[in-house]
Amino acid sequence: MPMEILSKCKENFESVANAPYPQNFSVSSWWENIQEKSFKQIRNFKKPQDGIDYAQTHSLSGFDHRSKEAIWTLEIKIKAIRRAFPSFDIASCPELRESSFSAPSTIAKINEIPYSNIFLSHVHYYLRSTSYCENKQDINTVLEIGGGYGALARIFKLMKPQASYTIVDLPESLFFAELFLSLNFPEAKISYSNKIEKANTEGVDFLLVPIQSIQNIYDKEFDLVINTGSLQEMPDETVRYFMDFIQSKIKVKRFYSFNYFLNNKRNFQETSGEKSNLICPILDPYWETVYFEINPLTLTIDANRRNWLEVLVERKSKENIQQNMLKENGSKNFEMAQKFPKGSNAWLEHIWMAVWLDPCEKYLKEILKGIKIFKLGFGQNNYLPSQKPFDSNNFVEVLGINKNFIKKFIKRWEQKFRFSIRKKEWYDAAIYSEEIYYQNLLHLLSRDDHKP
Repeated sequence: MPMEILSKCKENFESVANAPYPQNFSVSSWWENIQEKSFKQIRNFKKPQDGIDYAQTHSLSGFDHRSKEAIWTLEIKIKAIRRAFPSFDIASCPELRESSFSAPSTIAKINEIPYSNIFLSHVHYYLRSTSYCENKQDINTVLEIGGGYGALARIFKLMKPQASYTIVDLPESLFFAELFLSLNFPEAKISYSNKIEKANTEGVDFLLVPIQSIQNIYDKEFDLVINTGSLQEMPDETVRYFMDFIQSKIKVKRFYSFNYFLNNKRNFQETSGEKSNLICPILDPYWETVYFEINPLTLTIDANRRNWLEVLVERKSKENIQQNMLKENGSKNFEMAQKFPKGSNAWLEHIWMAVWLDPCEKYLKEILKGIKIFKLGFGQNNYLPSQKPFDSNNFVEVLGINKNFIKKFIKRWEQKFRFSIRKKEWYDAAIYSEEIYYQNLLHLLSRDDHKP
C-alpha cells in the first residue's frame, strides 16, 4: 500500500512538473535552486518515508523549521497557546498530536502526547485562523496557498473531519503534501486537479491543485484562505498574482496570513534577490481587520531573527461600500492610530489598514515615522527600541530595500524630477531622500491593477 501511494504521487507530479506557469507568475531564484534538487530527489525516492524525511529537512525542502534543537520551546509554546486561546485545552485533544511519520528526533512527549516545535506552530495557525467565528462549524471549505508538505492540512482534518481542504502549490510541493496526507489518512478521498475541467470539492477531503491548474477552482467559494511563510519569499509579481486570485477570482469570507513584516530582506537568503517584494500581503480596500499582531510568542520563539505579522481579515461586499467611504474609513483608522504610541502594535494595526483603504502619501509617511523608532530585521524581533538614536545612514538598511532595487528606482525617477546623480553616488542619493521607501510603496499600491 505505501509503495502504491508513492507511485501515485510520482505519477501526479510528473503529469504537471514541466507544464508552464500561468502568465505573471514566477518563482524566486532561491526556490529555483530548491526546485532543481527536489525534482531529482522525487524521482529517486525508494520508499515513502524518504519523501517525508526530505520534506521535514528545511535545508533541503525549504519548508518548515522543524528542529530537535527547538524541543526546549514546547512547554513555552503550549503555555502561550493556553494564554492566547483560553477556551482551548490542548491536553483534552489527545488526537491532536504529532504525526507518527514525522522525524522522531524532533519530537518530545508532554503528558504522554508527542509534539514538535513546528507542530505547535501549526496548531496556533489553526486556532487563530478559525478564531472570532461565531460558529466554527461554518468553516467547511478551506484553501491554503503554499501548503508545504500538508502539516496544517492534517491538523484541520483532525479538528474538522467534515471540512474540505484545498491546497494550491507548485507540483514539487504538492508531491510531498499528497504523500504526507495519504499516509496519515489512508481512507481519505484525495483528488489531484491536473486536468482542464473544473475541480469538484464536494465529498473531497483534500483537493490538490498545481499552480498550472489554478483556473480549475475559479469562482469557488471558500470560508477561509490561508497563507503562512511563503508569500514573504515570492517575487512581487507572484504576490500580486495570488492576491488578485484571492480578491477577484474566488469568493472568500476570511483570509489569514503569517509572513515576514518590514524586515531587511537583504539579510535573508530566500528574500535577498532582485525580485523580492516590498510588502505582503497586498490588500484591496474591501477587507476589515479582525486580528493583527506583530511577533506572536508561539510563532516566533524559535524564529526570532525576523519580524512577522499575523493578520486575520474579513471580506466585505463591494456592493455595500461606497467609494467615498473608503477614504473616510482610512481617515478614521489614521485618527485612531494617533491615540497609541508610534510603532506599537495597536498603532501599526490602524495605520496598516488606513494604507489599504486609501494608499496615500500621508499614511505611508506616518508608517515611516513609527518605523524609525525601532531596529528592524537585525536579529531583534518584538520591536525592541533601538539602543541608539536613529541614524539616517542606516535608513536603507532598516527598511529593507536592496541595492539593485534602489538603483532602478533612482534611474526611473531621475528623469521625472530632472536631477542628476553620479553613478558612484547612487547609495548616498538613496539615503538623501527618506521618502524613497514610501514613494516605492505608493507606486506599488497605486498601480491600476490595485485600485478599487
